[in-house]
Amino acid sequence: MHVLLTGGTGFLGRALIGGLLERGDRCTVISRSGRDPWRRDDVRVLRADPTQPGEWQRAVSGVDAVVNLAGERVVHPLHPWTAARKAAITASRVETARRLAEAIRAAEPRPRVFVSASGVNYYGPRGDERVEETAPPGDDFLARLCVEW
Repeated sequence: MHVLLTGGTGFLGRALIGGLLERGDRCTVISRSGRDPWRRDDVRVLRADPTQPGEWQRAVSGVDAVVNLAGERVVHPLHPWTAARKAAITASRVETARRLAEAIRAAEPRPRVFVSASGVNYYGPRGDERVEETAPPGDDFLARLCVEW
């Protein structure tokens, strides 16, 4: 299987790629830094900003699956949630998902699977309350981010 990933150099991405490689899969990683911690033939790293349209979108054609894990770090001890920081966090998730969807629509052949996981806390702070999937979203920053994403 050939999987294209954004956010592949992050904590979850590195673990997922490790598991995919262990299974014998190939990976294409879209990375803003272009960093390649794998240095293997079965991992291709493309340096690109997935929030912007570009040549990287052509790499979606022919892959079996797309996994989106990209996004600015939500929790960072040196960067409080200022209005500018919240805007950057939001744009990093919403624009990346939008650009990936554009690339998938244009791909030939198209990937069979698109998994996008870039947010938590859709339901907002609920304490010990049991929440069903039909519950409405919360109203804090992270819940609104999930809705927009």
